[in-house]
Amino acid sequence: RAALAEQPTHAQALYNLARVLMDTDRYAEAETQLHLVISAQPNNVSALRNLGVTCLSLGKSKAAAPPLETAVQLDPMSADTWCDLGLARSQLGDDAGAEQAFSQAVTLDPALARARYNRGQLRLRNTNFTEGWADYECRKVDPKSGFEPRPYDYPVWQGEALAGKTILVSGEQGLGDQVLHAGMIKDLTERAAQVFLESEPRLEALLARSFPNVTVVPLTSPPHTTVPTSN
Repeated sequence: RAALAEQPTHAQALYNLARVLMDTDRYAEAETQLHLVISAQPNNVSALRNLGVTCLSLGKSKAAAPPLETAVQLDPMSADTWCDLGLARSQLGDDAGAEQAFSQAVTLDPALARARYNRGQLRLRNTNFTEGWADYECRKVDPKSGFEPRPYDYPVWQGEALAGKTILVSGEQGLGDQVLHAGMIKDLTERAAQVFLESEPRLEALLARSFPNVTVVPLTSPPHTTVPTSN
């Protein structure tokens, strides 16, 4: 701000201020600064991308798409920008365009978990379950997905036979999603010798009544003592 007080149109100072505002979640102020940068430097790829990200953070999907489209035209090799464009297109209901953007991001950077995770959610929404679930596994390594691994060393079930075996199910999503997906628990009880279910604490009593042959415990950290943490 001191630099801008001396030279109000200094593009780098405007951009740096915008980044500080973004880092402190002051997106409305950052948007104003980024527009000033782009007015002075229309081909500033970083400013265009960050304007798109800022608009997404403000819930302005329509405003986010144009600067991101311009950014990928100017720098088509940026996987992160393609991923951000995918989010904008997805929020605008352009599922085909969103998947194309996410796939381009994955092609450019196969290790970009955020792109695969978002593409997975998109594919699942469009009932492409085989590819969708494979992509969705990237939530485990995407720091923005909110995934919190449980402290167990058991192997992850891959769909193999469960006869004579025990399986542990842990709820990852919110209250409504856990209620929705609880409909599959009965299928597990018919295939496994024993089923443990870690659920949102508010659902514990309801699920215990619904599945009397399942050991239902609240999802806590550290895990409930009823559930063994290792073989």
